Amino acid sequence: MPEPSALHYFVGGVPAGAVFLQNLDGLNEILDRIPSTATGRRREYEVCFIGLVSYLEAFWKDHFASLVNICPSLLVNFRKAGGNTTVDAADLVRQQRSSFAGIGFLISERIDFGTAKKVNSAFGALLKISPFSSDEAGSFNEYLNIRNQLVHHGGIVTAQFANQASEPINPEHLFFHSLVLPDGYFEVAATFARDIVRKTVYSTRDQLRRALSERKSDVTDQQQKGTEYLGWRFDEEEDN
Repeated sequence: MPEPSALHYFVGGVPAGAVFLQNLDGLNEILDRIPSTATGRRREYEVCFIGLVSYLEAFWKDHFASLVNICPSLLVNFRKAGGNTTVDAADLVRQQRSSFAGIGFLISERIDFGTAKKVNSAFGALLKISPFSSDEAGSFNEYLNIRNQLVHHGGIVTAQFANQASEPINPEHLFFHSLVLPDGYFEVAATFARDIVRKTVYSTRDQLRRALSERKSDVTDQQQKGTEYLGWRFDEEEDN
């Protein structure tokens, strides 16, 4: 487990990748407690799917914040690439920090990570990486659309959803039918989310290592430890 001295770089004091895995474990525990013969199981799947996509969204914001917290100088290139580095000075003072170790929290709070394109744009500007390939972007946006339909419309098929759907929807179903998650849909989405988080954790850590190596004389032990802690839980799984 990470040492307390470097935990201040992370939201809640835990690396975002590890938080995502903890949340995913919790969702799987909920589903594992439901008998396979139980009626109404679709509701539990819907709720867990909503949670899964929401936890994945939270990962982007929290992981981005930790990268900036560990290496605030990344913001120079981020701004050059068109990223917004504006923060409210009063918010900075409210954190009661003696350094800029928490500036990433304030920066990420103002960034929209609501689509795969926006995620790629933010991380591309910060570290020149794209978490999503074109196929992965399509899957993520589909999951977002379905999650939003479940949350904001109770799963009812609306005209807007039909226009965004990857496959044609019978016009007679508009406003009279609800989405039904197929068997195994959550499991496929969970595997996708886990894989994309893992890939992002490792690719951003590699890039951050390079960025810190260029400033070696100015890098602290805490920054180096924080960088390695980005892979907490994933590293443990690799070792086992």
